[in-house]
Amino acid sequence: MKRKIFLCGFTALMALWLFSEDQEDTLSFSGYDWIVKESRRPTGPGPNRFSGDSISRNGDGIGLAILPGRRSWTSSEVFSREYFSYGTFTLDFSLPVPLDSQCVFGFFLYNDEAPPQYNEIDFEISRWGIPGTFPCSFSVQPYGKEGNSLVFDSPTRGDYRCRIVWGAEEIDFVLTDGEGQRIRHWTYEGDDIPRDTKSRVHLNLWLFRGDSPMEDGGMDVVIHKFSYEK
Repeated sequence: MKRKIFLCGFTALMALWLFSEDQEDTLSFSGYDWIVKESRRPTGPGPNRFSGDSISRNGDGIGLAILPGRRSWTSSEVFSREYFSYGTFTLDFSLPVPLDSQCVFGFFLYNDEAPPQYNEIDFEISRWGIPGTFPCSFSVQPYGKEGNSLVFDSPTRGDYRCRIVWGAEEIDFVLTDGEGQRIRHWTYEGDDIPRDTKSRVHLNLWLFRGDSPMEDGGMDVVIHKFSYEK
C-alpha cells in the first residue's frame, strides 16, 4: 500500500512538473499577444535560462532584463503569437545605459518550423564579450555568408527606432535615434531573402555564451512600441 501511495504521489508530482513546464505565459502590448519564453535548463541562445520574472511592464511597453537567480542569471525573451510575412516591422526602444559587454539585445524574425535558416532576419546590439566596443548588426541568415550582414558602431544609450522592411526582392534595414536622425541604413538583395512564408517576431536580451556579466554596463532594455504594416 505504501509503495502504491508513493508511486501515485510521484506520478502526480511528475505530471505537475510536466504541466508547469508546458504552461504558456502571455502578455499583451502594442496590440499583439506575446508568448513569454521560459526554460528550466540552459537553452539557446547562449545557452541561457529564460524567465518571465525578467520581464516587466513599462507604461504601454515592456522591460527586458537579465537578473540574478538562485542557480544562474536569467535572461528574457518574448515572441509574437501571430505569424507575419512581407511588410514593415518597426520597434521603438531605449537603452537606459550602455549594455554590459556580455549582453545581447535582439529584434528579429524567426520561424522554428523552417530549418536550417529559420527565415531569420536580425537586428542585434552587443559587444560580444569585448569591452570598449559597441557593434550593432543587421543580418540575414546564414549571417556568416559574405554579404549577408552589416556590422557598425551601435548607440550606447538613449531612444532608438529600428525598422525592417521585408519584401520579395529586398530587405531594408534602418536604425534612427530619438530625434529621427539616421544612424545606419542597409539594403539586402542577396539570395537568402526568406520568401513569402510565416515568421514570428522575437525580442530578447541574453548573455553571450551564457557567461556571467562583466559588470561594465546595464542589463535592461525598454521596449516602447512595436508595429507592423503590410
